[in-house]
Amino acid sequence: MLISAYFDESGTHDTGTMTMGAVVGDAANWAVYAELVRAVFSDFGVKTFHAQEWKHNKGEFKGMDPTRRVQFIDRFGEAIHQSVACGFCAVLNLEDYRTFYETPLRAAGKQPESAYAICFRAVLGKITEAVLTRPDWRECSIDVVIERGHRNLRGAEAAFNAAREIVRSKFGELLGTFKVSSRGESPELCAADSLATSGWSIEAGKIPKLRLEGESRTDASYRGNYYRLEVGQDALVELANARPSPRRLRKKAA
Repeated sequence: MLISAYFDESGTHDTGTMTMGAVVGDAANWAVYAELVRAVFSDFGVKTFHAQEWKHNKGEFKGMDPTRRVQFIDRFGEAIHQSVACGFCAVLNLEDYRTFYETPLRAAGKQPESAYAICFRAVLGKITEAVLTRPDWRECSIDVVIERGHRNLRGAEAAFNAAREIVRSKFGELLGTFKVSSRGESPELCAADSLATSGWSIEAGKIPKLRLEGESRTDASYRGNYYRLEVGQDALVELANARPSPRRLRKKAA
């Protein structure tokens, strides 16, 4: 059983909080997603979704009537909820990241992982744990898809490769491949963007002012299958203490 997880982030550019979302499903989930999202995009005359374009009325959403723009995001959220098996959103306070992780490591002469890689590691770990609860986990393989272009992609790939080695020693080939893609090639990344951005908006207290009257289709279709993962101060200290020295990193690479 191939399980695909699509990742995206929000808030890495000079904000106080970072989030990373991942939407997870098997082939059947993504077939439903493709059908539903294709219909939504067609109805609203858009080709793809970028949360920042939607938020700032740019790109695909430039000039779109505000009410219609809210109706779009409501329909899109409904399509995601009706198709995706589950979602995870990691939350990281960037001041905590600097205070409890990055600064102590640099003071010790060690190379810290990026906030992006730490959030990726947290979400990947929870996805792996969730799959291991399935009775058929031995027949499962988790593939990761992440959008190209982010400066910290290599760190996420290194975290994936390290996790795969650990998982392989205990559970075989449960972690499959790490793929870099685009929204054109992998429209599922649009759902990951939506999750990461909505998660960031909630954490930062910046909920869009435009709202529909009454219960939205997004809220009505929610099945309680999205999970918040906080990367807190204790976890950051633990990660910093476990970070190997440069000498150990070079020896392992050799």
